[in-house]
Amino acid sequence: MALNPQKVAVNHLNPIKKVATNPKSSTSTSTQEMLFSRTNYLLLCLSVLILVIGFYIMSGSEDIDSFEKLTVAPIVVIFGFIVGIVAIFFRKKTE
Repeated sequence: MALNPQKVAVNHLNPIKKVATNPKSSTSTSTQEMLFSRTNYLLLCLSVLILVIGFYIMSGSEDIDSFEKLTVAPIVVIFGFIVGIVAIFFRKKTE
């Protein structure tokens, strides 16, 4: 008896097990909800922009001991990372 390779799943306890494959199953990727919403992606883009601004302020070769490079730029970069973390964990409240 030859088994169709598309309908065979390997399990360690039961080596050969027939699995029904249905293209219209509920686990199809077309029906799954996206992991991040539009708000999450906008916040991620904002965090990248804030990081770029912070590193731009921090860069440069003139006046390396300036207030902007030693104080403002690290605060901006840390704020950018915080916005990125919030963007990853942000979810809209469901009613």
